[in-house]
Amino acid sequence: MDEGQLALQLHESCGHPIELDRVLGTEASYAGTSFLTPDKLESGFQYGSEHVNITADATLPGGLGSFAYDDEGVPGQRVDIVREGTFCGYLTSRGVNSGRLYTSGRGELEPRASNDTAEGRRLNRRVDLYINAVVQGRERDAYQSPSYY
Repeated sequence: MDEGQLALQLHESCGHPIELDRVLGTEASYAGTSFLTPDKLESGFQYGSEHVNITADATLPGGLGSFAYDDEGVPGQRVDIVREGTFCGYLTSRGVNSGRLYTSGRGELEPRASNDTAEGRRLNRRVDLYINAVVQGRERDAYQSPSYY
């Protein structure tokens, strides 16, 4: 396999699944979802042999994916994706370290409406994003979602 084909294979097989917007489903109707679900990040998913390391580095001079700043003004950064065969990170924007992200399926626990009607089901098909500050000594509070009522 030549270097161009190898780069394409890595991009398609490893690059797209680590895009956090795909993982969270915000591109599902446009570009699909990802098999690298948040539980795989938490469980130390074995992505390859212990010899596999994958890093997304936007700071490399002259690279096709290199940039000083992205479209939102966030500086390019180096992100470990797979370290010694273990999945360890997503590609995110706004400089958010993926280790600080927490996801939870709460649709059944916190529905906005009854699932007995089409309108209720429509209201319950959603992705809610909560951004909470992490305050020293009160770290657990950052993982509490607000109630709707």
